[in-house]
Amino acid sequence: MNAKNDDFTMGLGQLNGLFAWWGVPAGNANGEFDAQMKRFKDLVSGLQKAQSEAYHRQMAALFDTSQRVSAALQAFPHCRKPDDVVAAGSAIVATILEGATLQADTWIDFAQELRDCYAALTLAAVAEDRARTFEPAHRVEPVNPDGNATAPLKGVVPRKHDVEGNTIPRTAEVA
Repeated sequence: MNAKNDDFTMGLGQLNGLFAWWGVPAGNANGEFDAQMKRFKDLVSGLQKAQSEAYHRQMAALFDTSQRVSAALQAFPHCRKPDDVVAAGSAIVATILEGATLQADTWIDFAQELRDCYAALTLAAVAEDRARTFEPAHRVEPVNPDGNATAPLKGVVPRKHDVEGNTIPRTAEVA
């Protein structure tokens, strides 16, 4: 029974080490791991959707280009003059270039969707980090000497706490 407890505590230590490596302090105390996993899930689903759409657009462009080149190739046996051969060859080249343009547009759209997915992930992480960084433990209103609560006083830096845990404002040193 003691060996199982040791294995369990060692496993928890390794899991907490993994969480710390991911930037999640003390396991999942504040739901941070769940938030990171949700962001990762959103990223993966966005990437999968973008890849799927790009694949379908690439295949449609390839199929359309293939059909149009096949139709243009059938014009060659009907050519009677050298100008007809040049026109049929030009039609084939134009069709291939249009297909390449459609594929390039698909890659551009795919790259923009990738950028948007990663930007959304980064912005979500930054917003959560800012919220966690600037979240006050408790809010204390500064008090004027007459005892009334007021807006923060210029040059007042809260640093000390009284017996009840309230912040006591202290004037900052002015250089």
